[in-house]
Formats: sequence, structure tokens, C-alpha cells
Amino acid sequence: MKAGLTCSNPGCRVYTGGPDQNIGVAAHIRAASSGGPRFDSSLSPEERRSEANGIWLCQGCAKRVDSPAFVQQFSVGLLELWKQIAETRASAYVGKTSPFLADLQPASSEHGNLLGLSSARDAYQLYDAVSGQPCTFSTTSTAREQVAAHESISTVLNWATEIIVTSWDSGDPELLGICATLLSTLTDQWHPDARTLDKLEAICSDGVAAGRDTHIPAIEPLLFAVAAKGRQQSYTDFLAARVRDEDYRQAEAARSSIYYGADGQTAAAVFRHLHDPRREGLLRANDLGRLLSLVTKPAVDLSRRNVRALLLELLRDSIRELREAGEPDLAAQAVKFLKSNGLDLEPG
Repeated sequence: MKAGLTCSNPGCRVYTGGPDQNIGVAAHIRAASSGGPRFDSSLSPEERRSEANGIWLCQGCAKRVDSPAFVQQFSVGLLELWKQIAETRASAYVGKTSPFLADLQPASSEHGNLLGLSSARDAYQLYDAVSGQPCTFSTTSTAREQVAAHESISTVLNWATEIIVTSWDSGDPELLGICATLLSTLTDQWHPDARTLDKLEAICSDGVAAGRDTHIPAIEPLLFAVAAKGRQQSYTDFLAARVRDEDYRQAEAARSSIYYGADGQTAAAVFRHLHDPRREGLLRANDLGRLLSLVTKPAVDLSRRNVRALLLELLRDSIRELREAGEPDLAAQAVKFLKSNGLDLEPG
């Protein structure tokens, strides 16, 4: 009931109950027994059984967060954040019509076309499936899952690269954003040659320099993907633009609200990214711009202790990653920006 009978995973949120039906699970945050996922030996048996150690999930998400293959991606902190977001959202919707649907991103009428990506045979089929889709977390997640099930993931990613290069100037930014997100979230299976990386780096750098706000859906994930393949200078310049250029940062923040939805979902995504073991070095600071926008957003109540502590912790982690990645000047710019907005991070 506290979660509104909805999966607490902000990237899922399926409705879990109906007449004589229940697909929900009261899952443990910290395991009930030694050897289980996220087991905490300092808890008493009563504390492990308590509601405070539980989170409401659908059966699929409950299995995923405990799966040995994925458990490192789902820390105690992340699950507690999911729980807080779900309960806050459920409370806010009491008394409103269809609360469990009220703030879901509307899907394209062609959304079902994405389900054919797992059997796509050429770049044209990829283009047709993705064209007309909104670049949202729901869309890109579905597309990624389908591509991951393809018999040749690297081939599909090459098609996505081809679409980006050939359609950059005249293509739909939403389509470009979905293709770029496929590259950024499946980088291990993407194997571009040096010439291709040169092209992608050049079009992104030109877009940032020209302030092409319309291409934000594609520029961020594409530069992330290129940086993951060893080309980090343009990516560093992009991170710096997010700190220095208020207009660009506001445009990116507006885009994030469309992509993720509510501020709570954005914060949850940042937390997940920072604790993703597959990210290393500078790539772990990818969400710095989003965080700067969140903490300076008038609607975010930093007087609430848990909100303030969470956002400042994520900022400290991001700035530390910049310093450790050899970008102390960029870290200093971020700290200066925060101070100019009345936010002074604690030492260290």
C-alpha cells in the first residue's frame, strides 16, 4: 500500500495488483540470511524481518535485483532510494484519478515496433523500428533489451552508428538519441574503427561548440560512448560546457525531465550510474550537469534532510571522480558554481 501497489523500481513501475491477482513481492533490501544479496551482519533478526528492510517490487524486478549477474548494480542505497521515491509518489497521488498512470511517459503508437529489433536484418529495419519513437528511458530500455537479444549485437550497433553519421544534420534528434543511447549502454559490444570514432567525435564537438540544443538527446550518450572507446578530450570539453554554460545546462535539464520524468527518477538514475561497476574514471562523473541543475532548481526542497544529504553526496562523488581522473580545474569550477548558489560542500 505504501508503494501504491506499484513496482518501486522507477524504471519499471508496473501495477502489481488486481482482483484475485498479485504479481508483487515484498523483497528484502538486505538479505534475510548470510550469503544472500546485500546481507548485513549488524542487523538483528527482527530488523531483517521489519518493513524498514523491505521494498515492494514486481516479480521480475525482485528476481533481477537479487540475481548474481546483476546484484552489484543494486546497492542498499539505491533500493532505499527507490523505496523513498515510490512511497512519496504514492502519497502524492492519493485522491487523484488513476494515480498509478498519472505521470508515466506516453508511449508512441508505434512503440510495439521496437519488439522486432531482436530479429532485425539490416539498418533499414532498425531505422523503421526506431523512427517516430520518443527518446525516453522507457523507449531506450526496450530498444536495448531487444538489441541485446539479437544474434549479432555488434552488427546492430554498427547500423545505429551508420544512421547517426548519415542522418546527423537532417535526422530526427529523438531517433539519433535512441541510436546513440544504444551505443552508450552497450559499449562492450560496440567495436568502431578509428575513422568512425573521428567522425562521431567531430560531429559532437561541432554540435557542442555551436550550442545545438536540439541535438542534446544524442550528443551526451554519443560522447559518452566515444569516451568509453578512449576518446576523452571532446567528452571532457562537454562536461566543462555543462558547468560553464547555464543555457546549455538548462536545456539539458529540460531534456532530462523528458527522458526520465520526475526529479526523483533523475536522482535515482544518477545514483545508479555512479555505482555502476562498469563505469570507470571520468565516465563516472557523467551526470554532473544534471546534479548541478537539480540542486539549484527552486522546486527541490533542500531543507529536507534526506534530499539534501542524497544530492550533496552524489555531487561530492562526482567531483571526486573528476579530481581522480586528472581534471582538478573542472572540479574546481563545479565547486565554485555551487558556492555561487549558496551551497558549500563539506571538506573532502
